[in-house]
Amino acid sequence: MKKIIIKNQEEFDKISKIEKDEEIIFESNKIEINCVLEVFGILKLKGEIKSSWNNKYIRNYGECHIESRESSQNHIVSRESSQNHIVSWESSQNHIVSRESSQNHIVSRESSQNHIVSWESSQNHIVSRESSQNHIVSWESSQNHIESRESSQNHIESRE
Repeated sequence: MKKIIIKNQEEFDKISKIEKDEEIIFESNKIEINCVLEVFGILKLKGEIKSSWNNKYIRNYGECHIESRESSQNHIVSRESSQNHIVSWESSQNHIVSRESSQNHIVSRESSQNHIVSWESSQNHIVSRESSQNHIVSWESSQNHIESRESSQNHIESRE
């Protein structure tokens, strides 16, 4: 696997697709997602992440490790058996859609709010801590394992 370490936002802005044989690592105080990122390999982001739900998000077919901090907002779509590890800190808000047998491990901390929608046999492991709030909707045989700790709240809906 080809490992690529991104050093600044300008280098990250040049990326729109991560191939199956690539691992992209970017750690920064602030990260902006300025396009739709298609991830077939591995994407690891750590920092304050800014993106818009309208036209800027991560479309994942591979593996993502995302740590969002300080009111970050992310839209993540997982497809085709992809695997994600998402950690939300400090009032971050993430919209996560799991499809086609994808598996996500989501940790919400420090008043983070996540909206998680699972489809088509997806599996999610969700850990809520420190007054976090999660809204979880499961469709079509999806399975969610939820752990709530330290005054966290989860709203769970199961649908056919």
